[in-house]
Amino acid sequence: MNTKILTAAVKIIPNKLQHRAICKALNLLVAKPLNQSKGKIISISVTDLNKKWFVTIDTKGFTPLIIDKNADIDINVEASLGAVMASQRKSRLLNAINSEQIKITAQAPYQQEFVEAIKSIEQPNIDDLVHRGYRYLRMKPPVRLNLATVTFEDVECQLDVDYIRDQAVMLESSNLEQALRLMEIAHKARPEGPFIKDKLFEYRKKLS
Repeated sequence: MNTKILTAAVKIIPNKLQHRAICKALNLLVAKPLNQSKGKIISISVTDLNKKWFVTIDTKGFTPLIIDKNADIDINVEASLGAVMASQRKSRLLNAINSEQIKITAQAPYQQEFVEAIKSIEQPNIDDLVHRGYRYLRMKPPVRLNLATVTFEDVECQLDVDYIRDQAVMLESSNLEQALRLMEIAHKARPEGPFIKDKLFEYRKKLS
């Protein structure tokens, strides 16, 4: 996502709508219950945008919160825009949290619960949020995976397998060797898939 466009959008969108968007994103991403953190104040900061949003957790999930500047914050989430934008894969999100590029600090006992909830986010939820963001900004989303370098280790969910399989089929008439390499990755990730098995057999026979 173009960070300049996103930065401009944040400046234009009213603060009230920004709060709603943040809460909608969190409710979409975080499925794990946060029982200990209900009613607590959460601060979310994007440092290079100089923006800070406040939310809380109630029975409906994350909701916007207007607070006094001197209020005590129970949970702080802080990151640069670059770190957030680079975390569109679960593996990168986990790396960003572990390396504190996305820094989460909280009063006990909320720290572990909140970190575990963020780490439990699944790739399809991230994909859904990213696609919604691109549609809202009327931008073309980036390719899901780099086909030239993708390996089995890059596969994080079933949607990745679908993507690699479909791209292999699209390449079978123009680059059968690449199609075979991709279908082998898909087969390793989904060994019982009948379509993938058949295509793998077909490609190997043609190249033999």
